Amino acid sequence: LPSIVVVPDEALWFMPFAMMHDDAGSMLDRCTITMSPSLTVLDQLHRRVRAKDAVSRDGPILVLANPSIASSIGVKELAHADEEAAIIKELFPERAVVLTRSAATVDEFVKLAAGAAIIHVATHGGERDEPPDSRMTGSLLLAPNPELPAGGAESEASCYLSADRVADLDLSADLVVLSACKSGYGEQCSDGVLGLSRAFLVAGAACVLVASIAIDDYSSQRLMSEFYHAYREVPRAGRALAVAQRRMRDAGLCVQDFAYFSVVGADLSDLDDDL
Repeated sequence: LPSIVVVPDEALWFMPFAMMHDDAGSMLDRCTITMSPSLTVLDQLHRRVRAKDAVSRDGPILVLANPSIASSIGVKELAHADEEAAIIKELFPERAVVLTRSAATVDEFVKLAAGAAIIHVATHGGERDEPPDSRMTGSLLLAPNPELPAGGAESEASCYLSADRVADLDLSADLVVLSACKSGYGEQCSDGVLGLSRAFLVAGAACVLVASIAIDDYSSQRLMSEFYHAYREVPRAGRALAVAQRRMRDAGLCVQDFAYFSVVGADLSDLDDDL
């Protein structure tokens, strides 16, 4: 199927383009859709992917799933996130580095992310008041720093991996998957959405798979299973997502369970076949 890059404006960032249809049928059956903040950003990403000494595409897959988030934050455990991690480990047994529960901390993420070819985070999206000088909005919730006293304000604060902190990292990942509610949200501006997806692109990732709405834990696990089975066959994020969404649609699942996931950035489908 042909690949189409959509450059949305404002609220169109949260439109499930793949599910749009006309008399000729659904877009999901006619093309692969990815999104970009702008054509200038897309060109920069393409140039960076071609020029950099990227991590081997057979390099490590860093997986953080179902972290033991501080109880004071008040979020539930994500039982199906463990299943996401298990599926990735089963499909890529030699590559997957899996951190769960108390091991899935911000410090461990920062330490290991730079060497990962793929990064997968299955957790809650964090919502809190952003500092006035924040460049980007949004956070991922991970396990607290074990060296801090449990239950204190510092321990709770250590659970937040902010978009600003992500943007300051040096990554070489071909793909980042954020299996978290509203991971595609952020502050809207003339140059796209300044949130987690943009932060990972700034840090060096080629593309980011995000959800623009709150997604059920089980539905996320089901989509991720279909996605990684397809990605193992053809390592192109946009194509793998389209395959996963078609399979879930054909299985009769609710559109809301899969349609609001999208790939942002320079999917390798858009680049030369020799990459």
